Amino acid sequence: MSDAGAAVPAAPPQGVLVIAVTLCLCVTGTMIFKVLPLVVGAAANSYQLTAAQLGALASSDLAGIALASVLAPLWVRRVDWRLAARLALALVVLGNLLSIVHMQLAPLLAVRFVTGLGEGTATGLALTILGSTRNPDRNFGLAMAAPILLGMLGFRFLPAVVEQWGFGGVMAVFAAIAFIILLTQQWLPRRAPVVQHTGPGDGTAGSLVFVALLATGLNHLAIGAVWAFVERLGSAAGLAPDTVGSALASAVMVGFFGALAATVLAGRWGRGLPLVASVAGQLLALLLLADPADPFTYTLAVCLFQFCWLYAGAYQLATISLADTSGRFFVLTIAFQAGGITLGPGLAGWLIGAAGFSAMLLLAAAAFGGSIVLYLGVLAAADRPARAAIVVV
Repeated sequence: MSDAGAAVPAAPPQGVLVIAVTLCLCVTGTMIFKVLPLVVGAAANSYQLTAAQLGALASSDLAGIALASVLAPLWVRRVDWRLAARLALALVVLGNLLSIVHMQLAPLLAVRFVTGLGEGTATGLALTILGSTRNPDRNFGLAMAAPILLGMLGFRFLPAVVEQWGFGGVMAVFAAIAFIILLTQQWLPRRAPVVQHTGPGDGTAGSLVFVALLATGLNHLAIGAVWAFVERLGSAAGLAPDTVGSALASAVMVGFFGALAATVLAGRWGRGLPLVASVAGQLLALLLLADPADPFTYTLAVCLFQFCWLYAGAYQLATISLADTSGRFFVLTIAFQAGGITLGPGLAGWLIGAAGFSAMLLLAAAAFGGSIVLYLGVLAAADRPARAAIVVV
């Protein structure tokens, strides 16, 4: 079937198939970060880079993703979604293939930045499609869980690839995954549905979506601040390195189940209650991390933190999607999240140096508190019937 045709998307053969393909598209833009320690280690061995150079390499994809997110509102509701997905995936495939070639650092950074543009476009488009379905809470939960599952598989199988083929081997695997996903994009809808909205006027709605984006930025600032130094917190408490490592590995698994919980429960309890419960859980985790007297307390704290982080993620995305009645600005979510995660560790490091870990934990608590206040305000202002969907899923 040709991609040219009607402006209104044709109904796909199965709603489940559309969601599955969209989740694969979403994974394209996040897979490198789920195994980033392996990627950085492989680059260090293959290129003999300094710590600063490795940091620049790790940030180059993120910079491209952030720029793609900022540009997406200009086109996301105007173009053929299948064509956009194919172009984005082709860019990812090409960028990863070029990264196999051993080159100087500057060209490599440029290649990874361009690859990030494709990754960010793919992820933003996927989240826009999921936000247009009838059950975005559940589907966003799947979007949180899928990359975690891929990351767990990556940590299981990629070390052998790194040992045998180094950085180029990892890039070849990423290129192959993106190419396979590229072959499935004929099952995406072509365009956004035409939606009639009731609720706040255009001006109010425009303000709401940016309040919701600010909320996710604050939330991810807190997450970035804590997660960057959570290993240091365990070490400062006198816990053995293998104990800390086991706790963090357990937290990743528990986080996966947090995302699945959001998928299973979906909108059963609305959005406000899950968001409040998640922040309460994160504040309790911060309290436990303030004095992790034993391995059990530390493990409980990091697992609770990770569970609440990924459980709340689906409801946060659904709230932003609800506020964005135009459907154009939701893709900025990626930029605000990336900005928060980037800013958090920097602020946390400065506070730790000045006043210790307690100051960092207070920063995180304040950011979590501000985030939930903004989210609840958005939900109260955007109380209206659910948006129409592309497909019944």
